[in-house]
Amino acid sequence: MLASCLSPEGVVMKVLIIPGSARPTTAGTELVRFIEAELAAHEGVSVDVATLDDMTLPFVDSPIVPAFDGYTITHDAVQKWTDKVDEADAFVFVVPEYNGGMTGLQKNAIDWVYKQWNGKSAVVVTYNWYDKKSAVEVFQNTLRVIQVNIIEPVVGLKFGEELAPDGAVADESALRAKIQHAVSALFAAERAEV
Repeated sequence: MLASCLSPEGVVMKVLIIPGSARPTTAGTELVRFIEAELAAHEGVSVDVATLDDMTLPFVDSPIVPAFDGYTITHDAVQKWTDKVDEADAFVFVVPEYNGGMTGLQKNAIDWVYKQWNGKSAVVVTYNWYDKKSAVEVFQNTLRVIQVNIIEPVVGLKFGEELAPDGAVADESALRAKIQHAVSALFAAERAEV
């Protein structure tokens, strides 16, 4: 597992931010920038952001599912995505709510990989118009199945409160406080595993 992002040896904690929307005007773009800057401000943390190219994968069509022995990757894009997930020590999922759940893009990217998720920790940042966390229940169930440690608190954001209707940050201090709290919890969980 991870040695520690704050170790005296200077070991780097690699965090992969995984956005959930392919929309060109998504609020997720601003959130990802904000989260990336918060993570990068910590010494010993390396941040990578998954791009749409990383996550544009065929629908899962393997004869054996990734969780089972004998699973073989047959698509180059899936191999690159699997390697990216494998290289990360922890994740931040930025989850827009689409009709009460996560996006198909994000779900498909999760479903192509199994063992490389196992035992790692993740912060979940979700946003929507309704109740700040309507996509979370389904998303958390998915993460439990792939054996990801979900860091509490889940960051719930709402348009008209922390986010403006156009996706811009409306309440920077509230957003910063929520993100900092979740990032601190992630670091604490990773240090506890050492």
